[in-house]
Amino acid sequence: GVVRDPGVHREVILKVIDKAKEIGLKTKGLIPSPLKGPAGNIEYFIHLVREGKEIEHIPGRIREVVSQAHGG
Repeated sequence: GVVRDPGVHREVILKVIDKAKEIGLKTKGLIPSPLKGPAGNIEYFIHLVREGKEIEHIPGRIREVVSQAHGG
């Protein structure tokens, strides 16, 4: 089903980023998709890299992006 709870979105994004970190990937960027799914799904894009600088304050960035995606 469609997940509309921003808290669930934040939790899932953080889990994906943590799992990526476990396999040696760094988070270079995070944005909401400009397009919603047919049922209103909100999707996110995470830019992962093996080398380079990771974005700072990932939990804060996740909050910002999810808030933006939910119209806040």
